[in-house]
Amino acid sequence: MASAAKLQQFISITGAPEGFAQSFLASNGWDVGRSVEAFLSNQQPTAGQRQMDDVPLPQQQVTERLIQPVRSRRRKRKASSKAPRWDNKLAAIFKPPSDLTFDGTFEETADEAAARSFWILVNLQDEGEFISHRLNRDVWGKDNIKDFVRSSFVFWQQDKDSEYGKWFRSFYDVKVCPFVAIVNPRSRRVEKQWEDMEVLLRSGGFFQQMTTFLEDKKVVRPVKRSKAELSAFDGLSEEDALKRAIQESLKPQEDDGSDSKFPDSHSSSNGSTATVSGKPRSQMGDVKKIEIAPEPPSGPLSTTLQIRFPSQFGGKQLRRRFRRTAAVDDVLEFVWKHMHVLDHTSSGKISKEHVRIRTTFPRRLVSDVKLNLSDAKLLNAAVVVEIEDG
Repeated sequence: MASAAKLQQFISITGAPEGFAQSFLASNGWDVGRSVEAFLSNQQPTAGQRQMDDVPLPQQQVTERLIQPVRSRRRKRKASSKAPRWDNKLAAIFKPPSDLTFDGTFEETADEAAARSFWILVNLQDEGEFISHRLNRDVWGKDNIKDFVRSSFVFWQQDKDSEYGKWFRSFYDVKVCPFVAIVNPRSRRVEKQWEDMEVLLRSGGFFQQMTTFLEDKKVVRPVKRSKAELSAFDGLSEEDALKRAIQESLKPQEDDGSDSKFPDSHSSSNGSTATVSGKPRSQMGDVKKIEIAPEPPSGPLSTTLQIRFPSQFGGKQLRRRFRRTAAVDDVLEFVWKHMHVLDHTSSGKISKEHVRIRTTFPRRLVSDVKLNLSDAKLLNAAVVVEIEDG
């Protein structure tokens, strides 16, 4: 950033005279963030001092954070009597929107958004970039924007270096922060993203971008099932019910005339039946021949894995519950069998021994298939499926 731009930015924040602002920035190495902190946390100069032509004596340099980063609930901060004192004025100006941010994991955020038929609005912040603090002050801190967000989105803000922030950056391959995106809560697909924050910061920019996106999407409706369809599952065992559900998911969905805001994870964006390896799902193998273990119920004894398949199987992502005591080999068994559901032609050439899973953050090959999911550190993990050359 040029010196003139930094000078104008400092003046717009502090209201200091130009001559004084230039001297103050110079004494702090032309670091806008540090200069603003020093200006607000130190005693203001008198009017006589401001009119002096000579450069004032350098102020004592102070290093502080502009805002406290959003912390993961899994990482509890320890109380410390030696913690630095936050400047109240500065914290009030650039504070994160705690009243707007959903407090939970990304999966919990997605479940909340799906239940309310809302989109997920994600913001990854970089506290080392001043534009992140401008987002808190000029976008998320505005009451009219908060009301707008609450009407259509579940907002999820994380610091890029927090536990959840690192996971999101790794899984969605985010290269630049701050980062803002709209995510489909059902498919977990990023529908729209912004890396240039000036687009959202300029006057009316946020409303223009969001309303344009929402106008292109239709209102969500839950999938309607007739009583006959629902009764078809009565009396079935968990395993038979799962097979029936898989069969139903492979059938093309009929248009009932209702609008659909969130595209189904099995459908393409234009509403046609999705294909994998160039073949419609309805032309794939006989699902009845595949013996897939039933999914355990949700509860303290189970955990949910987010699994991403290789590109040759369409790069499909799905979530599946397993018992915490299940072995890694049980996950590989499920993955290998599910490949037949996606594409029986390609999967028939792959043996289970060639299937591997790797965690996304940190990237780690899970090699000991006899470990249970807890010991393998795979509880609520996101994994990528890899096919080893035979």
